Amino acid sequence: MEDVQGRTLFDEETVQVLPAYMKAGVVLMPGQTLPLVLHDQSEIDMMKTALDEEKTLAILHHEPGRRSSSSESFHRSQVADIGTTAQVLSMSSDRTESGSRAKVITKGRQRFTVINVIHNQRVLTARVKILTERTFGEPLQNVIPFSHYKSRVKHNSASKFDNLGICTSEHLPKKPVRKHTQCANFTAWPDWVYSQYSPEGLMCKLRQEIRKWGDRTYSVINKINCPDHMAYWLADNIPITDVHKLQILSLHSSIQRLRLELHLIQNYKSLTCRNCNTLIAKRSDIFSLSFEGPMGTFVNPHGCVHETLTLRKAKHLSLRGRTQTEFSWYPGYAWTVVNCVECGSHKGWRFTSNELHPPMFYGLTRNGLNFVIRRDPSLSEVSPETFVF
Repeated sequence: MEDVQGRTLFDEETVQVLPAYMKAGVVLMPGQTLPLVLHDQSEIDMMKTALDEEKTLAILHHEPGRRSSSSESFHRSQVADIGTTAQVLSMSSDRTESGSRAKVITKGRQRFTVINVIHNQRVLTARVKILTERTFGEPLQNVIPFSHYKSRVKHNSASKFDNLGICTSEHLPKKPVRKHTQCANFTAWPDWVYSQYSPEGLMCKLRQEIRKWGDRTYSVINKINCPDHMAYWLADNIPITDVHKLQILSLHSSIQRLRLELHLIQNYKSLTCRNCNTLIAKRSDIFSLSFEGPMGTFVNPHGCVHETLTLRKAKHLSLRGRTQTEFSWYPGYAWTVVNCVECGSHKGWRFTSNELHPPMFYGLTRNGLNFVIRRDPSLSEVSPETFVF
């Protein structure tokens, strides 16, 4: 593949017209790598247009069940209102027996809302508005007394103090002796109110939940200290539906996203077949084979994109066809297609190896699974406003 040089980031709240790629079952998150194999000539032309201009395209989520009563075009009536820009990292093209083919690696960058979608001269374009990322610090960072910090700074010109003799937040040492929420005694509200909106507190709770998924998964998230990075990593790696991913993408701050993700993870119980609700696996069966996380995004030679979740074991699955090593997404492992034993729908693959550890695991496609949540009602009815403050 040929690497593409340069990176484009648009100003927030600006309107951009970008080449667009629309596909069912794909909800791209900022920071997520998305591989593509394109066979349709119009899609290849769209990719070349992106390379000639900003090296950026709009990834749109296709909603087959959505309809509009207005005069919107066919494409717009089936497009989610929110999406993510993707930077083209590399691209190669060749010819096969069936025609042209392009292999592309992209990476999610910025969220946007869709204004309209235009299908013109075989190239799909979208007019989008780049969304603002709202950043909030600790809710009590501006009322923490200077005496609560281990590292003291001398009263000199380099230190900034307000009229009450409290050092301003931008000049405070990073780690206080006490938790931020313990300083709620200086306010009218109890500490549990502030703890719900503490980035550090939310990240700590999420690390504790992810630790139940195994040491390797925990080691990945334990290295993430940025709330924005953690929120998008979780959205890319926890097994949730397209509806929940779109909800996360629609929220405007990392605190809102982390709160929703914590709610989902704490109530998440098991995986079932999307068609017949047959039990497939428990939450404890999830593990990380790679140091990127338990969920990986792959594309097969036919251009089908699969977000694949790795599991130590699974049940109520049947093998289909012979074991193959060609086009394996996990080098050194052979794969066999697995289907649900009850309805026969495709669930993913079983991977085996005589030389590597583990000798066997399952890679199940996210779009073939339901994610059972404890304490009904289902989180599919949870609106983003529930987590807005």
